[in-house]
Amino acid sequence: MTKIPQASFKTRVRNDALEGDNPFEWKELTSDDVFGGKRVVLFALPGAFTPTCSTSHLPRYEELHDKFRALGVDRVICLSVNDAFVMYQWGLGQNADKVFLLPDGNGEFTRKMGMLVDKQNLGFGMRSWRYAMVVDNGEIEKMFIEAGFADNHEQDPFEVSDADTVLAYLEGCRQHGGGDRLEPRRLAIIQSPPWHSGDCGTRPSRSRHSSGVRVSRESAWMPPSDPPKASSSARVRLTA
Repeated sequence: MTKIPQASFKTRVRNDALEGDNPFEWKELTSDDVFGGKRVVLFALPGAFTPTCSTSHLPRYEELHDKFRALGVDRVICLSVNDAFVMYQWGLGQNADKVFLLPDGNGEFTRKMGMLVDKQNLGFGMRSWRYAMVVDNGEIEKMFIEAGFADNHEQDPFEVSDADTVLAYLEGCRQHGGGDRLEPRRLAIIQSPPWHSGDCGTRPSRSRHSSGVRVSRESAWMPPSDPPKASSSARVRLTA
């Protein structure tokens, strides 16, 4: 699969014409609404209000949002298998007014992406595996999937779906003559060490950013239909 799957997203939007303390109404978005005609960076995470998602994953994308925009990205999206009410309150608590928080409450998009995992061991139910991707007009250009894809994973790998890794890829594309928008190419999946030079750019000389999360390296190509396999070399960090 190199094209974004078709799914619907149940969102809430403000309507000042409505009276009362809750001036919001339902608005259904489709995959075409979200990705059509746009260059999008999407990162998906296990859950709103959870530790790594709240202290590192979302805040760093919010911090670097303008740099993504300067590299030709039209929208930065945070997706989670949470409902619209939860995502809205989490966004308020995070002061996230640049990154678009997209609720995948039914898990439809995540399931069709092959990224739905069972987290019953944490009492979460079905959630998204942690990953990021660059999407151009509905076509998946690059994926950054954390290693160890599995149900009820005891740890929460966070090595390659961070904002700095994705930004470095986009900066490398520009430096290597790819411009802001790239021609369709074979889908690449970034997973875990060791570094494999390919596609665009080189890694930054430093491997840490301000949130203190280690930025990992790129692995070889693999078909997008295959879920990522656990790697003995992959470093992980705990969510607790």
